[in-house]
This record gives sequence, structure tokens and C-alpha cells, in this order.
Amino acid sequence: LLQLGGDTVYRRDVEACQQVYCNAVVAIGLGMSEAGRVAEMFIPPGTRLDHDVAPVGFPVPGVRLLLLAADGSDVTPGEPGEIVVRSAELAQGYWQRPELTDEKFRPDPGGLTERTYVTGDVGRRGTDGILHHLGRKDFQVKIRGYQVPTNEVESGLLEIEGIREACVVAAHLPDGGQELVAYVAVEPDRRVRAETLRRTLGARLPEHMVPHRFVFLDRLPRTLTGKVDRLALPARTVERPRLEADFV
Repeated sequence: LLQLGGDTVYRRDVEACQQVYCNAVVAIGLGMSEAGRVAEMFIPPGTRLDHDVAPVGFPVPGVRLLLLAADGSDVTPGEPGEIVVRSAELAQGYWQRPELTDEKFRPDPGGLTERTYVTGDVGRRGTDGILHHLGRKDFQVKIRGYQVPTNEVESGLLEIEGIREACVVAAHLPDGGQELVAYVAVEPDRRVRAETLRRTLGARLPEHMVPHRFVFLDRLPRTLTGKVDRLALPARTVERPRLEADFV
């Protein structure tokens, strides 16, 4: 059994594990300090995922997962919503932070032993009931009215030969809109141009999911736990992009 977690798991991660450990079951899930492991799925040897970004699976025993809209109502299957955990086995709260505890942990409306924890994560449930994690609520992106799952754009970038790391965020424009900015780290001794990335992504993703700008870095900043530190990404600069053909 090979267990993956801690950050987004892509199909290429699962396939890499299957190549090295061809007889292993790959386990993927969603967990957090406040509630433990709340969802998981097991991928038998030789099974190919249908999605570029691996889903996080189904609720574990003793846990109910709700997907709620901004007004607190349940979203319909296929629509994104904030992930809310309902269980009798949640943390008591945050140490010496009563206001944050009251904000995140709420009593069961039915007056039972269960409580709810508002995660701040966004997910989408497929027609088969499986849960797809779409990222943190704070980093959700809308381009021209379309919700953009940035992890799917990142997965598309990572499928391109020569791309070692990728992170996609939204940059705010003066008119109040947003544009997609992709931060990418390229393999050493490789030369990748923005137009190549834009054309490759455009062949597999809708137009509103193709980044407007590409920022090339030696490596992406990481938190102490190894996740990409989106808040530490450098501000986008107005400069000439790397063109497909050299300018003369």
C-alpha cells in the first residue's frame, strides 16, 4: 500500500508510483489537522485514472461531507461548493483562539453529538459521488464569469515535457477583473517558451483556462510542509514574454 497526500495528487504522480511499485495499491485522500482523514480512495494496481487531477475519494466511516454554496444551501452535483465536515470526532478547537474556534466549529443543528467544521476548501462531487478537491476558497478564480479549477491548469502544464513545477494564480486587473498567471519551473538545460505553453494548453483546455501570462522561475517557493507558497510568489512584471521565434 502506497499512500499519497499533503498536496494535490496528479495522474502522473499515480502513474509514476505504478511504474515503480507495479503491485501496490495507491491510496489518496483528504485530511486536515482539525478533523483527521475525511475522504479517501484506493486505486488497484494497473488502474488508470480518468482525470488529470486525482479525486480525493469518498467520505470515511463516521464522517459526512457537505458541499455548501455561499448562502449555506447544498450545491447540486457537479457544482463547486465549500467542503464542510460533519462528525462526532472533530478537534475541540484552536488553542487560545475562541473567535476562530466559533467561526470554524459549529454545533449540530439537530442537537446531537456531531459538530461541523468549515474547512475553507472548495470541492465538487461527481455524478458517481466521488469528491474532487478544487483548492482553497481564498484562491478560487473566475475568468469572464467562468470558475477556473487552477489545479487542472497546473496538471496540464505538468504534462508538458520540460516543466518540473507549476502554480497558477489569479492577478487582479485595474478594471476589477482577473487574469491567470502561471508560474513555472523548467527542467535544467531546457528552453520552454510562453507561446509553446499557451498553444499546447489551448489544444486541451477551454480558452478561459489558458493563462494570460507565464512567469519562469528556477524553483517555486515552498512552505515548511512542502506545499507551494502562493503568497510568496513574486508579483507579475510587465515584460516581453519569451517568444516562439527570436525577435530581430
